[in-house]
Amino acid sequence: MKVLVTIIVFVVLTAGAGAALVWFGFFNVSARVPHWDITVEAIEVLRDRSIIVNSRDIRTPPMADPAL
Repeated sequence: MKVLVTIIVFVVLTAGAGAALVWFGFFNVSARVPHWDITVEAIEVLRDRSIIVNSRDIRTPPMADPAL
């Protein structure tokens, strides 16, 4: 029971800290300030993987088709 209470307190405190960071604007999301290099890498990997995974079933139509 003590472990469960500890986990619940940890989750609540973490959520509160996250909410405070968002509410008080500690993280700058402005387009005027460049991202850290690691953030750029993460965004690029996320973008590339998303395109690869979500475009698997897309087939190129026949280019000789007069309807195009």
